[in-house]
Amino acid sequence: MEESINILVDKLKRKRLQIKTWVEAGLKIQKILNDKLSSSSGSDESILTKLKKANTSKSLQSVVEELECCAKKAGLKFNAGPGSTDCYISSDMFYIEVLLQHLGTVQDVKLAHHSEPEHIPELLQLLRDADYAQFTVHLHGLAQLYHLTTDNKQKTKAFMALQSLESDLQTLSQYSCKTVPVTDVLSVIHCGHVGHLTPRIGGKRMKLTYFVSPYDLLNSKTKTQIVLYPREPLPTALGLSANVTIEGSTLRKLQAVPLINIPSSPEGKKTGSPSYSNLGHSNSVSLPACFMLVLSPALPVSLSIIKQIHTLTGIKLLDTSVAKPLNTVITEHAYEALSKKCTSVCRQPTDRRFYVNLADQKHCYWINDSPENLSSLETQGILLEKISFNHPTHVPQVLMCLRQQAAFNTLISSCVRVNTHNNNTPTDDDAVMMFEITPISLTNLTVSFLHPFYDTMACLEIDLPDHVNVQCKLYCAPGEMSLCSDDYATRVIQRCMSIPVTMRAIIRKGLEQKDAMSAALAASTSLMSASYESNLMAPP
Repeated sequence: MEESINILVDKLKRKRLQIKTWVEAGLKIQKILNDKLSSSSGSDESILTKLKKANTSKSLQSVVEELECCAKKAGLKFNAGPGSTDCYISSDMFYIEVLLQHLGTVQDVKLAHHSEPEHIPELLQLLRDADYAQFTVHLHGLAQLYHLTTDNKQKTKAFMALQSLESDLQTLSQYSCKTVPVTDVLSVIHCGHVGHLTPRIGGKRMKLTYFVSPYDLLNSKTKTQIVLYPREPLPTALGLSANVTIEGSTLRKLQAVPLINIPSSPEGKKTGSPSYSNLGHSNSVSLPACFMLVLSPALPVSLSIIKQIHTLTGIKLLDTSVAKPLNTVITEHAYEALSKKCTSVCRQPTDRRFYVNLADQKHCYWINDSPENLSSLETQGILLEKISFNHPTHVPQVLMCLRQQAAFNTLISSCVRVNTHNNNTPTDDDAVMMFEITPISLTNLTVSFLHPFYDTMACLEIDLPDHVNVQCKLYCAPGEMSLCSDDYATRVIQRCMSIPVTMRAIIRKGLEQKDAMSAALAASTSLMSASYESNLMAPP
């Protein structure tokens, strides 16, 4: 009996040694998931990612394994030093050093390209927050900086050229503060030489935000306005922006040093206007690369804008033989962007009629594609994603072209709505107000409609002399009551940059004026009637 008990106790001891602690089991699961995740794709990857998030064990080993997984995803090398407290993620051109404490806490993150490593607070915060997905995005961005050629010397020169360009763009941004109030963030975006500049951080490229519409500043969830504060980062994906980078191309001359200089006073303050140097033998290098503005999101542009940019940069953008009617490109792009946010089944319009259901009005907009008075360069357009250039002075001029196009696009796309099964297009034509939009040029368009009080046509003319000073003029038939003043229509459209909202306000204003006139007429009639009756009652 005693012998059998001893045998049973030995078995229990051996079994206990096989059982892992919760920490050990968690680390084992983490390692298996990392190995699987690095070799999986598609739906398997999303399932494994969810499992990784569910496994919340924290230790030095788990953090090291996470870093190794991130490096594998970005196609980079990974090395851990003695004790695993010093980890390196590297390529032939750069490395990231991650310093860890024994409990797995991230102490510091440093990045080195071709100089001494620099402390990167943004990457440090990502790792402390365990946001490995965004950390991997940075790794991909760093790796893509050098996807130019196989020659490491040329890669180094290309990175130095990009640094020189970024230095010039920052100089232009600082110079803009003299002409544009830095406290007015929207003015900096719309009128600054390079818009609102966000420097390159880690693997995130330098970003130039150049246009923000009024509806971009509306928080759709809270129904409140987004406030932009100076010297604070802009909200993610706000408005239209361009990322500055360098990509492989044919052999071109690119700057090797900064080309823009602003004279300084003896006190060190920047004074005077910037001076520019042309590319020459002493300040440039020939590389199989070109600077690039990557538009985010892509922008529908007319062929006339394409021609202007080509004239500025001297570099052909893309094949224009694939061009389509500009307004079709704008509306299709706007519909695609809206449908991505829609959770219901969307039905794309089959013609050029766009229905807009407002709180108290129903509109239908017919957008003309090819007015006879427009040239083919203004009526045809393409979706532009990238712009090549090789000199920093090209950037301000290119952004001015993009802003003009963006203002036009904003007005046209304001008529586009996503129609779902829960939001059907109106079928009662009598209840729908019809409007016809006719572009005269990229700086002028008209909205024709039936006058709500007379059986005649009225017309709203919209002028875009530049991307911020939109002007309106309302025309009615001679002798008819004007719906509102030109100043009122201008103030409304400048505030919203929306054709449907502007037309609703104009019609509502006309109804208010009509009701006021009717009330005044009724009061006058009543007064006259009372006066007439008192005269009759008066003794002879």
